[in-house]
Amino acid sequence: QLDDASRYVAERATVIIPTYKRPDNLKNALVSVVKQDYKDVEIVVVNDNGLDSPFNRETFDIVEKVRHENKGCNIVYIEHERNRNGAAARNTGILNSTGEYISFLDDDDIYLPGRLSKTIEKLRDSPHNIGAVYCGFLGWNSPVNDLGRYKEGNLTEEILFLDYKKHYLHTNTATYKRLAVFSLNGFDESYRRHQDLEFNLRFFEKYSIESVGEALVKLNPKPSAVNNKVYDLAMLELKQKFLNQFEHIMDLHNFDKKKIYQKHWGEVE
Repeated sequence: QLDDASRYVAERATVIIPTYKRPDNLKNALVSVVKQDYKDVEIVVVNDNGLDSPFNRETFDIVEKVRHENKGCNIVYIEHERNRNGAAARNTGILNSTGEYISFLDDDDIYLPGRLSKTIEKLRDSPHNIGAVYCGFLGWNSPVNDLGRYKEGNLTEEILFLDYKKHYLHTNTATYKRLAVFSLNGFDESYRRHQDLEFNLRFFEKYSIESVGEALVKLNPKPSAVNNKVYDLAMLELKQKFLNQFEHIMDLHNFDKKKIYQKHWGEVE
């Protein structure tokens, strides 16, 4: 259970970076946040390698190097005693955050200039029902910025149908109001994949979203050999859990369940 206790600093942006076996990529991710033009940025790095991991020392050294080379930057470094998964690492970051606005960054991706300032500027003036603002990204299925992918309001249908090319909502692209993140109780740590899909489906039961029509994130600028995907029976079980959990939303919106199930089974490898 996440408990906020309202210990936040107004206007501060917290960026949570979970990291696992990617110290080389982590440096690029960290620097991309340090170089943002937003005035008050807190970076929470959550090392999810586990205390007995050979990656621990290198990860710590990279964080210290970035801290040393960028005097005045606000980096909070936390180590998990054991590997717990990305959802748990993000929750650890949330619990240790002090920002009014919360964003996330995977350790093998980077923010582009303006990622924080532009989304926060729009989020700051948004109505109470708007819980987040997202931007676009380059990489993966987006070689260039596509202005047709900035749907606003409710993206429940696109998420359930796995219509990834109809929007740019991604773990890295959204800036959330702190209140929204805590009202959702953070991420579900029982998911080893689809943590973002699960989180955002619950988000859209309470909030709407707006967008900034610019690509302000780059995915996988430097390829990583570490693959955190889930396969075979584990993926099958995850899909069953996910679809069962959100069946009530399919019924509420009268979505075509057969089509949704076919889309998801197509991802089982």
